[in-house]
Amino acid sequence: MACYQDDFPGTKPLPGSRKSRTGQICANASQPKHPCKGPMCPELLDAPGFCMAHAKKLRQADDQRRGSSASRGYGGQWRKRRAAWLAAHPLCEDPFGAHGGRPVPATDVDHMIPKRFGGADDESNYQSLCHECHSRKTRTEMNQSSERFRMSA
Repeated sequence: MACYQDDFPGTKPLPGSRKSRTGQICANASQPKHPCKGPMCPELLDAPGFCMAHAKKLRQADDQRRGSSASRGYGGQWRKRRAAWLAAHPLCEDPFGAHGGRPVPATDVDHMIPKRFGGADDESNYQSLCHECHSRKTRTEMNQSSERFRMSA
């Protein structure tokens, strides 16, 4: 059970918490633990998913499958082109309207049509995005590509 010492006298426990026999406050004592999704793993977690060991194995397998960033075309030359692009286009283009018209610094150079879908690796296919927008766009593309895969199967 995940417990922490009550270092703040006079404070009340969180809703759903209770005190243990030793006087510790046990947060979410009424919440059930979730088994790790790894095969035959005895780890119990506070949230659904994988334990640290299985998550690490999954990341390593994914890294091997994808190859290095340089092997995917993101080596030294890309880093120079990226720096030059961001210097010339320093603000997020906000493709989702998430910034409400506020200027937000760009941190990522995005291929509007992803290279893995045949997009060009030149400035006609670049846009400047903040990391949040780039992650959101990538998630959207990954969901769309998995939808296409399911439809073609």
